[in-house]
Amino acid sequence: MSELINSAVNFGLSQAVQSSLSQDARYDMIANNLANIETPGFKGDMMSFDEALDEVVTTNFSDGQTRHTGNVLDVSVNNGMFFTVDTPGGPRYTRNGSFSLNAEGTLISSNGHPIMGQNGPITINGNNIVINESGDVMVDGQNVDTLRIVNFGSDNIDDGWIFGDEGSRLEDLKKAGTSYFRYDGENQNLPQAENVKVSQGTLEQANVSAMNQMIRLIETQRSFEAYHKIIKTFMETDTKSVTDVGRLG
Repeated sequence: MSELINSAVNFGLSQAVQSSLSQDARYDMIANNLANIETPGFKGDMMSFDEALDEVVTTNFSDGQTRHTGNVLDVSVNNGMFFTVDTPGGPRYTRNGSFSLNAEGTLISSNGHPIMGQNGPITINGNNIVINESGDVMVDGQNVDTLRIVNFGSDNIDDGWIFGDEGSRLEDLKKAGTSYFRYDGENQNLPQAENVKVSQGTLEQANVSAMNQMIRLIETQRSFEAYHKIIKTFMETDTKSVTDVGRLG
């Protein structure tokens, strides 16, 4: 009898601990979404479960709202498109179009890495800067380069755009920080995107809702507290099985 109780308690305790850890991981993920709600181009994560009921974290690649800034070095791009950034770890891709110039006149990301054009890093020496809809960078009326933009998604939102379903290159696009993504495929085989629509003086906002994330945060915290109570109950039951049931035996 004692062994049967202990077996049930151990199984229940194991399941409760696992569920508690899942809620803890979900809490951290939602907190990260909230922390980056002001990061341009940030893509929120969500947790789901696969057929084996294992946790799977997926990134929502849907567009965030576009905000007008008037800054000539702020740019946004249409869905599925990503700017290319040169980093010490290799090419990275971003939707964060908050660019600036360093001391050498190189166009850089918010993390300080060069933004890539068709001919390499883009250098700007001049005053009148225009980035047109095709991504051409014009300085004082001269075309100095074209932003290197890659299309990882699809214009069809049902074709693997939101969560990078199988068959879409988005499934090989993984987060590398808050603004960057790395591509696990062959970077050199990625062609320049077609049908690009770049908007100068605008920034794409994070695609997460503060209210929605706060609701999920509260739900997760309550679930965690409930599992904690269950764990406490199982531990008390285990203690009684050792004392009371053992004494009866």
